[in-house]
Amino acid sequence: AKTLDEILYSLEPTGINAHIPKFCFSKKLLLNDVLKKLGIKQAFSYKANFSKIDKMRDLFLNKVLHETYFSFHENGVTAASATTSNIGITSAPPIVEDAKDFIADHPFLFFIVDYHSRAILFMGRVSHPAGCHED
Repeated sequence: AKTLDEILYSLEPTGINAHIPKFCFSKKLLLNDVLKKLGIKQAFSYKANFSKIDKMRDLFLNKVLHETYFSFHENGVTAASATTSNIGITSAPPIVEDAKDFIADHPFLFFIVDYHSRAILFMGRVSHPAGCHED
């Protein structure tokens, strides 16, 4: 099976007529359990050593929360997470006559990928392509 990275590097630009509904969503995730499963346990206990942050008090992590917001609309894309970034697009290009149509009236995956590094900046799944869903 190919990895996502292999698929991205094998893609070639092609013209499409995309019909994608406006959609947005937000998600809040508590990462404590995930980080502990990855081995970051001491940081959540009284044994934590954050003395380089504050020498006077004994600090430890209480809660690690990740928040994400994503909105796709006619003026572009707004994507924000714990580290905020905004990505804008110019007005839509003209319809290409020879292009294939992509009509997103069904569930789909989306990726926002940096053009030069091909790093995935955001990815998501739209299960019900209509409207906004906030969590």
